Amino acid sequence: CSISQNGVMGVANNPLFHSTLRGNYRLSNGSPAVNVCVTGTGLDLDGIPRPQGGNYDMGAFESGRSLILFSGLHSGNEGHSGNTPLLFTVYLSEASTQVVTMNIAAADSGDATVGLDFAPLAQTITFPPGVISQTVPVIILGDTIYEGDETFELRLSNAQGAELVAEVAVVTIVNDDPLPTLSVAPGMLGEGNSGTTPLYFTVSLSHASAFTISLAYTTNNDTAIAGLDYQTTSGVLSISPGTQTAMIRVFVIGDETEETDEQ
Repeated sequence: CSISQNGVMGVANNPLFHSTLRGNYRLSNGSPAVNVCVTGTGLDLDGIPRPQGGNYDMGAFESGRSLILFSGLHSGNEGHSGNTPLLFTVYLSEASTQVVTMNIAAADSGDATVGLDFAPLAQTITFPPGVISQTVPVIILGDTIYEGDETFELRLSNAQGAELVAEVAVVTIVNDDPLPTLSVAPGMLGEGNSGTTPLYFTVSLSHASAFTISLAYTTNNDTAIAGLDYQTTSGVLSISPGTQTAMIRVFVIGDETEETDEQ
């Protein structure tokens, strides 16, 4: 048997394989190699009975086997609370005359965690005959923690009636929480008549961070004098991930002098 395109027979005609670059030599629907042979084997190399349609297809495969396509990269904002659906769409390269099914599952891939950053997902996607796209909501779990973008995987498997082009799609959860701001609460303490007494200042973040936050601090005179009313203090304060407060300690020097409040 032989094929023709635009009424011209010849070995240079394009059989319209699905993807020669991927080594996929299955015939696309609409290929001129479909239904052009009067004899052939009972099964093709996929195990599909022949013929499909009125005659046998030329080549090692029968036509009508669609490809399952999807974008390999997806992203969406996490939101500040509750659930945010990210729609993941799977396509068939062409409509199928039979039901096509596949499994999809969400899985940790390093920095995003199921149940904390995204909801569990494991289901079967079904394409009825003639339907070429299906959409699955992937649930992102919102929070108010400042953090980097996180990723997890959608894994596709067990395709029936069509062929998966790829098995993994990467989903990026885009951080939409602003950089935290810092504030220091004022402190007040009776100085005492002698010795030293610790005075604590609370440093607070506006919201939690997934990173360690550090800051340098030092004391400066106002009406209180270092070495006379308080001890000079400086250092670096670290606030651990997930923590929103930390303390700075300054020692106040006591005396018995009658004086006004000092800062």
